[in-house]
Amino acid sequence: MKNPTLSIAGLVCLLCFVQIATAQNWTLLNPSPTFNALHAASFPSPDTGLITGNNSTVLRTFDRGETWTKLDFPAEGVQLTSVSFRNNNQGIIVSWSHILTTTDAGENWHYTHRQLMGDYTNSFFLNDTLGWVVGTYRIVMKTTDGGQNWDLLSNSIAGAFDYRAIAFANPDTGYLVGYHMGSPDIPVIRRSDDGGLSWYDLAIPDGIQSIEDVSVLGPNDVWFAAGNHMVNSDSTMMVFKAYHTIDGGLSWTTHEVGQTDGSHIRRVHFFNPLEGRLMAYSKIYGTSNGGQSWNIYPTNTLFGSALTDFSWPDMNHCVAVGWGPTINFSNDGGLSWESRIQGPTDLFRCVYFLDENNGFAGGIGDFGTSLHKTANGGETWTSISLDTIGAGQQIWSLAFSSAANGWATTYGNRLYHTTDGGNSWQSQLTETSNLMYISAPDDNTIFLESPSVSVMKSTDGGTSWSDASPPAEAGMHAQGGMVFTDALTGYLGVGYGGNTGKLLRTVDGGNSWQELNIGFPYEIQSMSFTGNNHGVISIQGIGFLTTNDGGESWSGPVKVGAHNFSYLKMLNEQKGMAVLGDQLVVGTNDGWQNWEVTFEGPGIGSGLQSVFFLDEHIGWGVGNSGIIMRFDGFYTDVPQVADTTQPADGWLYPNPAGARINVRELNIDRLRMYGADGRLVLDLKPLHAASIDISSLPAGLYLVVADQGSLTFRQKLVKQ
Repeated sequence: MKNPTLSIAGLVCLLCFVQIATAQNWTLLNPSPTFNALHAASFPSPDTGLITGNNSTVLRTFDRGETWTKLDFPAEGVQLTSVSFRNNNQGIIVSWSHILTTTDAGENWHYTHRQLMGDYTNSFFLNDTLGWVVGTYRIVMKTTDGGQNWDLLSNSIAGAFDYRAIAFANPDTGYLVGYHMGSPDIPVIRRSDDGGLSWYDLAIPDGIQSIEDVSVLGPNDVWFAAGNHMVNSDSTMMVFKAYHTIDGGLSWTTHEVGQTDGSHIRRVHFFNPLEGRLMAYSKIYGTSNGGQSWNIYPTNTLFGSALTDFSWPDMNHCVAVGWGPTINFSNDGGLSWESRIQGPTDLFRCVYFLDENNGFAGGIGDFGTSLHKTANGGETWTSISLDTIGAGQQIWSLAFSSAANGWATTYGNRLYHTTDGGNSWQSQLTETSNLMYISAPDDNTIFLESPSVSVMKSTDGGTSWSDASPPAEAGMHAQGGMVFTDALTGYLGVGYGGNTGKLLRTVDGGNSWQELNIGFPYEIQSMSFTGNNHGVISIQGIGFLTTNDGGESWSGPVKVGAHNFSYLKMLNEQKGMAVLGDQLVVGTNDGWQNWEVTFEGPGIGSGLQSVFFLDEHIGWGVGNSGIIMRFDGFYTDVPQVADTTQPADGWLYPNPAGARINVRELNIDRLRMYGADGRLVLDLKPLHAASIDISSLPAGLYLVVADQGSLTFRQKLVKQ
């Protein structure tokens, strides 16, 4: 029997902890399974394979990409450019100075870290035990025990050779390809007849600038393709060319593959002497007659995408991966393709949320202007049909003056307007190009700003526009933002190059502008105002300055580390927050004088372009490759005494809870539980029962979120 004194003491300690703890985290919402650029794929069978990419990404599937498991890599931030599996279980990953081998489909890895002159680029296994690795600066290594140990056969900076691929026909005879780094690069293909101990060059046809890959069908039967495109035989167009030898490289037959897509051939794979495939950035080329003729198979690559690798477990099934990210599957030999990336992969530049559920992300996609909407806090997104799409124009900023009225600017001369909460948008052209910032203090009054600080103003909901620009000065450009707190009062940051800048204010709707004395002649990084008088600015290298009199006087500076924050949010005179991408979130409760770190992490790099926070508890970030992230943070001020039998003021009880919790409202569309680390641990949609079993969850603190129509309820929960 448990000691009741200990149980009560433990509960008291837990509740004391609850009062002061916080829980917060960034969660990737889109795209799935990754936003990282992908570089390599290996599928030994149609269903099973691995994909690798940037930021140490390793993804595995057993069901042809329907679901993915992210596998750990022993080093962070590595660009994984090569993966190869002989069968469903045995495989190898090489990149930089890392070599990983597995015999159980990646459940366990044997890790070798060996720093040489240069980096590993590719690998090849002939059987379960015999394999080779190549790399830059003539790296050639060999294993005879399945990758447990490696013998260095070659590594030298002499000649600056970059080996890109290697393949063997038998334990003795193999080929490697690459190039000699120089101006220009010189292609190379070499042959070994002693298992890689020694190599000799093969003569290749003229006009080839690089060789990326090689396909070896037998000791003397070899295919490769020119990495560059060349003029065709009748000098009428640029084409790709492939080369074939059946005498071990003594002579080569040239095959014109087809018109170039402007890139180069990256991959070569032949199933047999007649049937083979080549891959460029956006197309796959196939032959069924030994290269006499070729078919082109477009792979439906999207905006910002480019193929980097493909894998053919058989002639019908292919997986093509690349930037974007791209994961495309074909089960008919490349005639049709299906993407396994879920969610948009557009380049997002801005984000705006009306409440915890309804938000928008804008940027540029396949056909130009891109705008997406969510109604569930960013979990899923739908593309908004725009009446006119500006080719090459991206949504640059979003602003709403009310729940119904919103605006979106493009980095062009097109403006979009909604009057129904973002369900439909109408476009209009403006006289100013490259619209950058927008501020809409009410439904009738809208201000637009260009990079050259040309400010346009409308007082009739966008029907007509007038100039509201400050006097032009040499070198002046938009820097730090534009905020109008009402139709008359606004603040404008400008820069002049060399980290010099200033802050301007208008109190007559932009008819005149006054320079404010902020005490430092440097560029403003970001700003936020609540009401006409209360505001905060961030100055690069200086810190935060605050004002309570419309900029007539300033307090500070207050500096938080050496950070230059890209986003500020003043919630009221005392409370606010500052955000540095997805790396740092800090908050203040005493007028921006003292700060508490709410979240600090490594971030995803330069991919995040814009963030938006409703308050200190919830925010979103968007960026390249369709990145959409959500920040969830909550203060755990659970009362010391809680009614454990009835709902009382809350809709969730008992609290603290044991094995089950009860929900007062039964018409809940979705219920989620998050752990103290921000991880989603329970997701029920819809909720069918008033009592929920949580016995499998460990004791601790949780946030329970329930959606009911357009409403969202949140409650902290202690699990005993």
